[in-house]
Amino acid sequence: MATVMVAFLSAFVFMGPGQCGLGLQRWFSTNPAPDVQGDWDVTYDDRIDVEIDIGGSVYSGSITGESGSISFTHDGNPVDLPLDCSRAWVVCPSEVFAPTVTLEQRRFQDLPHQVHMSVNSTECAGTPHLPDESAGECDSSDENRPCDVEICDSVVTTTKTTIGTISDPGETTERHPDFDINLLLGGDFAMPTANCVLTSWSIAQADILYTGSYDVEATEPEMIAHTLTNGEIITEYGGACFWFEEDYTGDLRAALLGATITLTTGFTAEVQ
Repeated sequence: MATVMVAFLSAFVFMGPGQCGLGLQRWFSTNPAPDVQGDWDVTYDDRIDVEIDIGGSVYSGSITGESGSISFTHDGNPVDLPLDCSRAWVVCPSEVFAPTVTLEQRRFQDLPHQVHMSVNSTECAGTPHLPDESAGECDSSDENRPCDVEICDSVVTTTKTTIGTISDPGETTERHPDFDINLLLGGDFAMPTANCVLTSWSIAQADILYTGSYDVEATEPEMIAHTLTNGEIITEYGGACFWFEEDYTGDLRAALLGATITLTTGFTAEVQ
């Protein structure tokens, strides 16, 4: 199941709006790509930008550091979004990357646009089980707290290998074209406890600065990456991950639990 999810998501993560098919083109390209292999020191912005989509109504704000709240008014109702990166099920963007990450191009000689990297992953600890309505773990009359969706009692952080691609300028004659990198960081089950049942996903994207020049006829690496700039790590969650403990009722509660929360943090990186 996990392999299918990664393969499915990667086909979409690797392409921007209106770029259908670009993901596969990048993945299987044999054109030259910058050599990004090695250990990278990552520096994060001390800010998390937050976008909240509640049935098409979009609200935005930001917090400094790793905890805070976003206040807004939805349909005349004041709402606070509590955000605390110390919660086990809320993996903030800067927690996905370690301070130092290792990038690999395992098939650099024939498919140099493919990239692999190890990242932190949040997974269920123990055996998933159906929630107990008598214990308040679900509500059969509330579609946002279903009793027929498995939950687990705690989560753990593990390490897994993720995949990504480097952009392909094609048959250009430009000697120093722009390159970017996109990494699918995860599509994890965020927090089965308390019915945070939507999957969370994370991606990272950045521009690549490099030395050397682009030559489709080259037989040896001619471009060496040294900096990732204009980087963003983006993580998305369902509203049930944040508002399940809050004292909202009725239609407002249903709308909040069905919301989509997108967290974005900027970064740069330098190769060691």
